[in-house]
Amino acid sequence: MTTVQEIVQTNAILVYLATMEDTEVTLGELAVHFAMDWRDVLRLLWDANTVDILGIAIPFDLSLPDPVDQWDGEGPQPGPDAPVSLGRHGALDVPELLVTFPETIILTALLDAVLAVTPPGSEAQALQNTRQHLTEAASQAGYGAAFWAPPQRLIPGDRLEAITSAIRRRQHLRITYYHPGKPRGEVVDIVPWEITTGHTPVLRASRAGSARSYRLDRIGDVEPGGAVKRSEGAATRRSLIQEDREARHDARVGEARWTDGGQEVLLRLDRPGLWAVETLPGARWHREGDVLVVRFRSRSDDWLASYLIQLGTAVLSIEPDDVAARMSARFEEIRNTF
Repeated sequence: MTTVQEIVQTNAILVYLATMEDTEVTLGELAVHFAMDWRDVLRLLWDANTVDILGIAIPFDLSLPDPVDQWDGEGPQPGPDAPVSLGRHGALDVPELLVTFPETIILTALLDAVLAVTPPGSEAQALQNTRQHLTEAASQAGYGAAFWAPPQRLIPGDRLEAITSAIRRRQHLRITYYHPGKPRGEVVDIVPWEITTGHTPVLRASRAGSARSYRLDRIGDVEPGGAVKRSEGAATRRSLIQEDREARHDARVGEARWTDGGQEVLLRLDRPGLWAVETLPGARWHREGDVLVVRFRSRSDDWLASYLIQLGTAVLSIEPDDVAARMSARFEEIRNTF
């Protein structure tokens, strides 16, 4: 299964090749530029070159050596010296891809979520370039005022690079973690596993065999350690899978407590919240100046809390007051837990 990191890496490599126009570069040069093994570069490019999206023609054509396990002695031999080039199909072969204003809002929000957890470097630059193209196109169409400034990282770039490197290399990690209300950080040894995107990105890991989640913006010093043993990696994976199962079970239990018909809720949102409104079935919304006013029926407090987390700081107010009070109490409890 392709991960978010692999999608970001593939996008960065393709953007880099596009800047080289029709110039050939080698797998080894790409590997050095992106700090990857040349075999991983070749695998990602073959995945991109053979992807099949229903109804959409792929607007590029990669010239690649055969996959390592499929080389039959003809053509360039797979290796760091093998050439790679990116050619483009003619304009008549590929229809123009039209993106609506709401889709541009959604794409920008998704890019921002990935940017927030991508260390500085060529991958982050490729994401920033893509974001810039989207917002510039929207501005030319008269929608520039609807967009917001690019996100700031919640954690210094070198610290984020150390975390992502430890995940990629399967290394132990010693971090200093700051709990709310406590001036001194706690030093913990963990097995890092993945970083989740969203309003508050979280490092998922295991500590002494138990699943743990650490907010990125509360991580201080980071010190990579030794290699994770296979048994430790398997135990970490099992603990996180079990945590996910329990979360899904709790969600189902919460959904079972929905009241008949739900409860009418009114949200006032900042512009970045439009992407979430567009995905909410049955929602009714209108604009009051720069504010989006959204009405819908909430099926349960559990569901509403999850939805509000997705919206993040785009939420300006919640009505009625009793719902706002329950949500405030719930998030205060979560804040104290972390």
